[in-house]
Amino acid sequence: MKVKEIITVGNDGYSYTCGYFTSNKWLGETSVALARSRDKNIGSGSELVIYDLAQGEIKIVADNLNSWLDYAVFQKKVYYLSGSLICVYDAEDGASKVLFDMGDFQLGSPHITADGRFMSLFSYSAKEGMRAYRFDIARADLEFIFARSFPEPFPIANHLMICPTNENVFFFAHEGDTRFVSDRLWIYDAIRGESRNIAKQTVNDDGVIETCFGHEAWSHDGRGIYFVKYELSHSYPKGICYTDIEKEGYEILYTDFEYWHTGVSEDGKYLGADTTGERGFSSVILIDAKSGEQMLIEKVASRKSHPNHPHPAVSPEASALIY
Repeated sequence: MKVKEIITVGNDGYSYTCGYFTSNKWLGETSVALARSRDKNIGSGSELVIYDLAQGEIKIVADNLNSWLDYAVFQKKVYYLSGSLICVYDAEDGASKVLFDMGDFQLGSPHITADGRFMSLFSYSAKEGMRAYRFDIARADLEFIFARSFPEPFPIANHLMICPTNENVFFFAHEGDTRFVSDRLWIYDAIRGESRNIAKQTVNDDGVIETCFGHEAWSHDGRGIYFVKYELSHSYPKGICYTDIEKEGYEILYTDFEYWHTGVSEDGKYLGADTTGERGFSSVILIDAKSGEQMLIEKVASRKSHPNHPHPAVSPEASALIY
């Protein structure tokens, strides 16, 4: 693996992000959807843009994106949330349209199945917990699937992601301080109406959680979940892990860096990762999943406000990595 060129997007008064690492943002090898704002926090009211790497051109798709988390790409279509609307931009004809009006619902974090047919969305409130929904894109039909919360002091369930290859299977996480959450990873089966904890964590005789997990992403084939065993874990080794959702246990795959996030290419051949960002910098790493080779691309300054890490995303054919 070799780095041919590093291109900087920006220097125009905007702060840019490629969104969260768990959903695709690429429209091909040379075109990527980004969120940007003149506010460094890139909060509500951000612009959604498409950047053409080959031409160095930026096209504005929407000027009122709910948040930098609220968009996802399938092939040449960019799905995004603006106010109460689920919208789609088609790069083939350059047109946007409204697919659905959510009304009073405050849903976010869209993830799309690999065939482009379904999208997961969720809301969270202290009263109702996490409410998970599935959106049938062709039928423009929004369906409530399940609700979930946990006991105090860490009641939040979130990070909902529909399985890439099965619209009836959903991942979600038990959010909270990972030093005190011993059941981080969960799968919900909509056919059975059941949820189950996967990748069981280790608690020692003193009640200390030895394995602190987080920052999950589906594998491209929908058979497993990649996640990170954090540096603050008490047991070794630490690093990027993988669990088959139908089996017990997990594998620790890569241990060379203090990893923080990891995402996978659409074909599963490459992973893009970043590191904790301690000491003011976060490293961007490209991993060849077959050979195990890891390449440090660059160290970049980490920010104090979210999104404060690179969140690297590999293009469909792994010719480019954006962060």
